[in-house]
Amino acid sequence: MSSNFKRQRVVALIALLAVAACSIAIFMFSRTSGDSAKKCAEEAITKLFSCTIQDAADFNDALLSPSADSTPAENNGLLSASDDALTEYLSKRFGNHVTDACLEQLVANRVVSYSVNIAEKYNSDIRVSDLKLDENSSGENSYRFSAVLQTETDASTVANIFGSVFVEKEDGVYKVSNVTVQVQQ
Repeated sequence: MSSNFKRQRVVALIALLAVAACSIAIFMFSRTSGDSAKKCAEEAITKLFSCTIQDAADFNDALLSPSADSTPAENNGLLSASDDALTEYLSKRFGNHVTDACLEQLVANRVVSYSVNIAEKYNSDIRVSDLKLDENSSGENSYRFSAVLQTETDASTVANIFGSVFVEKEDGVYKVSNVTVQVQQ
């Protein structure tokens, strides 16, 4: 009888340890998942608002490059956001961090040109510093952010940015799906 009792205790102990191990694994996976979304948001904001002088020149070259399927006369001298060179440039620069729909939104709202304009204005590479990212109460993988944009040459503050960023999984990879931003210069 005591042998059966010992076996039951061992089986119960093993079952308890298995449940505990599964609980820890689930907790760690969900924690890592959230950390990955947050890391994606941090990388996207840093990439979006940092700009070298070369990035600015490349952006302007892509912006001014004539599209194979449109002429300036068709667009009243303006190039559309769907132009091949600009789309290709922006996809290379930001594509790993944002969804296609988000990139279209960033172009339409001219967010992609913020750091370019600042880099040109100060004739300096621009970097993001003091990035703070806090979970938004509006949902999972939604964050509020604030950061400082500084010149590389003398680390002077040239703008403060703040807003919201939303992250989702696309084909198993976290990408930013929406960004709202305000810039104070």
